[in-house]
Amino acid sequence: MAKKPDALQQLVRGLIRAAVGAKPKSPYPRKTLSKKRRYQILERDKFTCRTCGRSAPEVALHVDHIIPVSKGGNNTLENLQTLCVDCNLGKGNQES
Repeated sequence: MAKKPDALQQLVRGLIRAAVGAKPKSPYPRKTLSKKRRYQILERDKFTCRTCGRSAPEVALHVDHIIPVSKGGNNTLENLQTLCVDCNLGKGNQES
């Protein structure tokens, strides 16, 4: 069994990550979104982007977190929405 790193080891690891540009581990681990849940969201939103109104097959659609996982969001139906590729990639890590 591995022992937990002490404060000095954690500091050194953090400095190394910063030096090489690595992202620290998120305090909010990402859970895989099942295909069933993804389809539920697309169907609920009528296969239409909630931001611009474009729909499949005219444009590729993504299932997006309203509150990003990195900010504490989860995979509940209320926190997921359908966005087209342009709207989703333009949004980045912002809440929508």
